[in-house]
Amino acid sequence: MVADLRVPVRIPAVPTVREPDRLAMSSRNRRLASADRAATPVLGRALDRAGQMIAQGAGLSAVRAELRRIIGAEPWAHVQSIDIRDAADLSRIAPIQRPVVILLVVPFGDVLLIDQRVTP
Repeated sequence: MVADLRVPVRIPAVPTVREPDRLAMSSRNRRLASADRAATPVLGRALDRAGQMIAQGAGLSAVRAELRRIIGAEPWAHVQSIDIRDAADLSRIAPIQRPVVILLVVPFGDVLLIDQRVTP
């Protein structure tokens, strides 16, 4: 929107701040039950694997399937949404030809966690 409307403001991109086990820091993490919290590193593992696959030239459907497989193997996690979009403007892509952002929405108990990873 800033670019489209030519608003004279700069929005810097910064890495997501993460807990030692790589869960994205969020105030909602405190609401996680201990079993749910122990299961959350699956998000980092899934994002890591997806990034590797994209770097090796995998297609959208293969990456989505692998994300679902990895996260689905964790009994405490329930995939609500997986999306892979253009990193510059969040438009739909097919095939992957430039940097993308992988977006995850995964409930753990009654806490909805969101995470993302930008790939080169």
